[in-house]
Amino acid sequence: MLFRFFLILCFSHQIYSQEVTTLLSGYEWKLKPKLFLNRNEDTAQKLMDIAINKQLKYHIRVRAIIALKLFSEERVIRFLEEQINNNLKSSNLTRHLLSLEQITKQQKERYIKSAKKHLFHKQGQIRLNIARSLKRVNTRSSRSLLKVQASKESDPRIKKLIQNKRAY
Repeated sequence: MLFRFFLILCFSHQIYSQEVTTLLSGYEWKLKPKLFLNRNEDTAQKLMDIAINKQLKYHIRVRAIIALKLFSEERVIRFLEEQINNNLKSSNLTRHLLSLEQITKQQKERYIKSAKKHLFHKQGQIRLNIARSLKRVNTRSSRSLLKVQASKESDPRIKKLIQNKRAY
């Protein structure tokens, strides 16, 4: 009897994971918040599972990361921070940082702390994306970080972005 219950539980878990994966599929995919937020099950956990499942296609995992910005739960924030602290590929790092930025709009200092770790990343595109997001955050500490970055930055595109008065 217990085995039967466990089998049913595993099977329903697999079906639900497939349902969430289906929401992330499609040639011209767009994030539709209602589809993710109106589910009774633990969609955020399923998205986190999908995001780290290397057996799934890359674009599905990326879309899961993008969809996580809909969930401002502490565990989602911790998950994104942990993933950022792991040495991710540059493209994944940027997407994780952007999702974290969206979630932590009310916790700007927490986002700045995560972004600060990659302020002097070896790839210029990462530094450029972080500079853009720090300009959008626009707090005293983000502005002081940008000044430090501008003084040490070798890429003229990034210096120009930081010195530009307009936020991005």
